[in-house]
Amino acid sequence: MDRRLCRIWGRWLRQSLEELLFVRVCPGCGTRGGPGEGGLCLLCKAGLHVYDAGSGPGPGRLPWTHALWEYRGTGGRMVRRAKFAHAPCTLGFLAQGMARSIKASAMPCGPMRGPWLLVPVPLSPRKKRRRGFNQAEELARLLAPRLGWDLGPKTLRRLRDTPPLGQGTKKERESLLRGAFGLGAFGTWAVKGRRILLIDDVITTGATMRACASILLGAGAARIQGLAACAAGGV
Repeated sequence: MDRRLCRIWGRWLRQSLEELLFVRVCPGCGTRGGPGEGGLCLLCKAGLHVYDAGSGPGPGRLPWTHALWEYRGTGGRMVRRAKFAHAPCTLGFLAQGMARSIKASAMPCGPMRGPWLLVPVPLSPRKKRRRGFNQAEELARLLAPRLGWDLGPKTLRRLRDTPPLGQGTKKERESLLRGAFGLGAFGTWAVKGRRILLIDDVITTGATMRACASILLGAGAARIQGLAACAAGGV
């Protein structure tokens, strides 16, 4: 294991021990011993903006997707802490919020009565090896017991790596993602007739969600919904 992964997993172990010993850690900035109902310190709480699509479609201009918070401010910091630091308190906070949103019938389809299959957006094998985990998979893994739904971590797989998509336009992203995803080891039988909730940490233009949904619908999925912790206002 390289030094970077050792640092990440060492940090994760330390933070897990702090949670076990009831040391309060802010999910947004990592400050220890802060106040906090819900765990956020006052500064991070003030910087957390609820995502509101208004009367328009959902994040990424997809009418079947939902996000809890805006990426700016605390929302983006939490996504980065989950993605690059594997912070357990942050992942737990995000998953708790996502579960609450589903139970409150905030999804575009209204009440989601089970069973649904939770499918995380996959990382490329190279990125997963380098990072040591897939943050979307970690969120789905935390959501499954909270909702009592099945987890399908290998339902989809990344067929090839793509360059960073953060600054690309919608057309550029869709072009880069063409052919980037495929069905996982269990094939069509794991998908056919299932209602599937796609899970990711952030939605920008919606190109990744759209690409994944296309594969799943082509394999016979009965219905698709998409849920992310944050929306980043891409076009």
